[in-house]
Amino acid sequence: MALPGLESLSLRGKRVFLRADMNVPLVNGTIEEDFRLRALLPTIYHIIEQGGKIILASHIGRPSAAGKARLYDESLSTRHLVPWFTQKGFNIHHEQDLVAAHHKSRQYPNHILMLENLRFFHSERETNANFAELLAFLGDVYVNDAFALTHRHDTSVTLLAKEFDPHHRAIGKLMEREITELNKLRTNKTDPLVVIIGGNKIKDKLPMIEHFIDPERHPNLKSVCLGGGIGLAFLKAQGYETGQSLIDDDSIELAQRIMLTAGEHNIRLVLPVDHRIAMHGEQDLEIVDITHRVPEHGTCVDIGPKTLALFSQEIEHASIIFNNGTMGIYERNACRTGTCGLLNVIAQSKAYSVVGGGNTTSAIHACNLQSHINFISTGGGATLAFLGCVNPEKDLPALAALKS
Repeated sequence: MALPGLESLSLRGKRVFLRADMNVPLVNGTIEEDFRLRALLPTIYHIIEQGGKIILASHIGRPSAAGKARLYDESLSTRHLVPWFTQKGFNIHHEQDLVAAHHKSRQYPNHILMLENLRFFHSERETNANFAELLAFLGDVYVNDAFALTHRHDTSVTLLAKEFDPHHRAIGKLMEREITELNKLRTNKTDPLVVIIGGNKIKDKLPMIEHFIDPERHPNLKSVCLGGGIGLAFLKAQGYETGQSLIDDDSIELAQRIMLTAGEHNIRLVLPVDHRIAMHGEQDLEIVDITHRVPEHGTCVDIGPKTLALFSQEIEHASIIFNNGTMGIYERNACRTGTCGLLNVIAQSKAYSVVGGGNTTSAIHACNLQSHINFISTGGGATLAFLGCVNPEKDLPALAALKS
């Protein structure tokens, strides 16, 4: 892809508006997992080394409020991120007010100026030209390193980019690596590929699944393993009982559509053969083969050992593995055996492994396997959109804005 990188910019003495993705999980103001912050460091170090002043902007969560008043949610303030940067040795100043930020953007040349959560402003989600112009006053150049937002239309990743001429805007190092690594999946048509999809929201993942099962795009695809809520949707579409497991009707129809397409292309969809189930919401779990009827009051919370073995056999024949989504309710220790077991098999495989999705990333860290995966994408929906679209530079709003 021909998007301009950091090396194309002259940064010395310049104010660099850095749109980052620092949407990390916060509990009582404490960062639970800092993966996205650490992934941002190469870009920050490069800008500082080249003599640039960083205006650091991000969103956290989904703040809400009635009417058109400015949003504010103390629990989602970016000020909670300041101690993390201070501990890394950065001089950083947090500013809530954008007008004050405009004046301070030319002060403290050795400081990072961190803006308040951009989603505290209604205009951020409204693709508002006036808001884009206001933000543009804060920087001399624009750098987008928020890969997880490339599929969104937020003002700071679309209209704001266009406020800077093409020679004063670029992608950061995180974004550059995401594109490089994910393009290996998009363009490789020879090395045996196994795709593992879990989680829920089959509607969001449909374009990616259809992308992979297209033989013209991926003649090297060996199989698609489907677990979690998506696997259950496919099983229910085949007439199996899934108890109290939450599966919406749209998922059934979409699963049938994918099965039809896969059958036409002779693509193997590998589905769970057993599950761990919880009865009446109790903590105690039991394993039930899918050929037996899942009890009416049972909820499938994880894949079973036979399914793990089945998916593992598929992985043995892969040279490239892509995994998006978990195999169950991994947040509960008793329900993460399948997810952690599968991630461990991927980690031990000799295949090149790429894992994406917010829940999947959290699961990797929960299972302490982050150092054994070749590439962990910071994107969730963005990763799916990137892999599922025809031309990312045109089809993803944030990338298209950088090119226009």
